[in-house]
Amino acid sequence: LTITESKKRFEDGGYERHKIFLYKEDFNRFMEGLNETIDHVKNDLMPDYDYDEYTRRHEEYLARKEEEEGVQSETIEATLPDSNDDEEAVTTNATPVIEEEVTSSPVKEIEDDLAW
Repeated sequence: LTITESKKRFEDGGYERHKIFLYKEDFNRFMEGLNETIDHVKNDLMPDYDYDEYTRRHEEYLARKEEEEGVQSETIEATLPDSNDDEEAVTTNATPVIEEEVTSSPVKEIEDDLAW
């Protein structure tokens, strides 16, 4: 596993790169050290910070998205003809088309939520 940091140099427009090479035999020790460091920051350096804020916001976003999709599917079901009322509608095999206006990218929202 290679972890790379690239910093743009403004003098010449190039990049300064720093790499950490993590080999599979070091994964467990790396994870132990990383977890110890994160626990130290959470418990000793910043104990009052709400570390679950972004997880909650992401879960709320997913719930809102799921709710909107549920409303759309209910709307489609309500507009489909009932087979008991109209036999011709059953044989047409018409597929409803859903047009949805995209006002913002969900990926961008998530990226904004995770930006430091």
